[in-house]
Amino acid sequence: STQPTGETCRITNGTGSNLAANVTSVSVNCRLPLAYVTNKIDNTVSQFKINLDGTLTSIGAPVNTGVTPNVVTVDPTGRFAYVANFGDNPGSGGTQGTTVSQYLIDATTGALTPNGTATTGLNPYSIAIDPTGQYAYVTNQGAGTVSQFTINANGTLSALGTPVATGSKPYQVTIDPTGKYVYVANLADAGTVGGVSQYTISGTGELVPMSPALVSTTTAGNGLGGAIGVAVNPAGTYAYVTNLFDKTITRFSIGGTGALTPVVEAAQ
Repeated sequence: STQPTGETCRITNGTGSNLAANVTSVSVNCRLPLAYVTNKIDNTVSQFKINLDGTLTSIGAPVNTGVTPNVVTVDPTGRFAYVANFGDNPGSGGTQGTTVSQYLIDATTGALTPNGTATTGLNPYSIAIDPTGQYAYVTNQGAGTVSQFTINANGTLSALGTPVATGSKPYQVTIDPTGKYVYVANLADAGTVGGVSQYTISGTGELVPMSPALVSTTTAGNGLGGAIGVAVNPAGTYAYVTNLFDKTITRFSIGGTGALTPVVEAAQ
């Protein structure tokens, strides 16, 4: 019930009642408070320990990534880290990105060790990992898709099915706290700027588009919007989308099926 000093611990399957058999699936994963920062120009990731007073202490030299690293994401167990390389493609002289850098996280120091790369779609922008740590999803801005992966025991990514279509220029991908639904903020899509693609996660980890597959975030009458970021509250009841062009935030309620419904805000 109390986090240990200097660590953050996560309990899996820690609740239940009237159990008729021994429970063997409860796990506790503890991790150091760490921070990793992508350096777009240097093509590196800086690595830090977060001290008790909130200051950062370097835990080693920056680690190399691919070209134009954009987003770094850590899995829920704190064992693996992944970086979307927006401009990295060895087959075309580094002009277009199609790779995700993979890293192992040292359990004692938090330092990153390169663990190979995975191939994704054109211009990968962001990465989300489901709460169980089994699946990873990568938005490919240049391709208008989301690539799907299973996370292997050694932290490497294996392609899962085929990339799923999004709107145009997908930016951020987010998973709800229950691990059932995925939302993607699209800066621009065919005919409408500022849409959110919505999916359910199947039992095998693959994404299934909801109906409708895309929900607009445009402000009535101006045809703008520009959805660039999406976040879900811890209760999984609301999603919030930042609109680059409108300079607004759109709030959605999340229904029982995971579908988004715009909330009409009261006049200020």
